[in-house]
Amino acid sequence: MIPASLLGLTGAGDRAARLEPLDPAELSTPLPTRRVEVRGVGINTMDSGEEGWPAVVLLHGMGSNLGFWHKQVPWLRGLGLRVLGLDLPGYGGSDKPDAPCTPPWYAELLVAWLQTLGVERAAVMGHSMGGQTAMELALRAPERVVALVLSAPAGIETFSEAGAAFMRGYWHERRALEATPVEVEANFKKLAFNVHDEHVERLLMERLRVQRHPSFALISRTASRNIAGMLDHPVADRLATLSTPTLIVWGEEDRMIPNPMFTGGTTAAIAARGRRIFPTARAVLIPGAGHFVHHDAPEQFHDAAGGFLTRHLKRR
Repeated sequence: MIPASLLGLTGAGDRAARLEPLDPAELSTPLPTRRVEVRGVGINTMDSGEEGWPAVVLLHGMGSNLGFWHKQVPWLRGLGLRVLGLDLPGYGGSDKPDAPCTPPWYAELLVAWLQTLGVERAAVMGHSMGGQTAMELALRAPERVVALVLSAPAGIETFSEAGAAFMRGYWHERRALEATPVEVEANFKKLAFNVHDEHVERLLMERLRVQRHPSFALISRTASRNIAGMLDHPVADRLATLSTPTLIVWGEEDRMIPNPMFTGGTTAAIAARGRRIFPTARAVLIPGAGHFVHHDAPEQFHDAAGGFLTRHLKRR
C-alpha cells in the first residue's frame, strides 16, 4: 500500500478516532432543520422559511447530506429565494428505511414532500445522484419543476452491461461500512474535491465519525441501493423529451465523471454527450473544478447559475 503521506493525506482517521462517534442526526447543516413526516418516512428538512418567495430545492448526492450545500445557501437567499433542502432518506438526520432508494423512489417521495410543505412549484438544484434524481423528478412531475440546475449530474454517463454488473457487485451493502479511514480520506481529497478547505475538513471528519456510529450500517445499505438504482433506472434515453429549462455545470477536472475505470476520457466529452442527448439543456464547464464543482468554484458556479435561476423563477 502506498503510504498516506505520499498520497498527500493528513491522517484524518487518527484525528477522528480521538473523537466520539457521531450520530448522523447531529451532522452540521447550513440552517436549522425539522422533521417532516411523508408517507411514513421521517425527512430531515431545511427550510429558510420565506413564505411567498420563489423556492429552490437542494438535492445532495450519494453518500452526502445537507452539509454539502453550505456554500450555496447564503448565496441563494441573497437572490431572494426560499431555500428548501433535505437529507434524502437513508442519510443524515432522515429515516433510513428498508426501501429501494432509487431515483424514481426518491422522486415520488419528493412530490409528496413538496405537497406536505405546501410548495406547488420550485427550481431544483441537484448534485451527482441528486442531479439524476432531479431529472427523474422533472420527467415524472414536470408541473412541479420550474427549472433544473445540475452540478456534475449522474445520468448523462452510461455504462456497459459488464461495467454495470461490476459496479453492483462492488457496491455491496457493506462496502461503505468496510472502507478504511485512508480510503475515505483519499476519496474526499483525491477524487471528490479539488479544493481542500475547512469545509472539506469538517465534512471528512464528520464522515469518519459517523462511520463508527451503529446506524452507519443502514447508510452503507442505502449507498449500495443508490448505485443499483441509478444503473437500473437510467434517464439518458428520456432526456430528449424533457422540456424543463436546465443548466448543467461541470468541473473540467472531475475525477469521478466520467468513471475512470469503465468510461475514461474527459468530462468535456461527457458534457458533449449531454448536449447531444439533452439538446434543450445549457452546459457550462469550469476549469480546475472537480466533482463537487459547486464547492470547488463557488463564485463561477454562482455566476453561471444565478442569472439562470433568477430569470426562470421570475417568470412564475
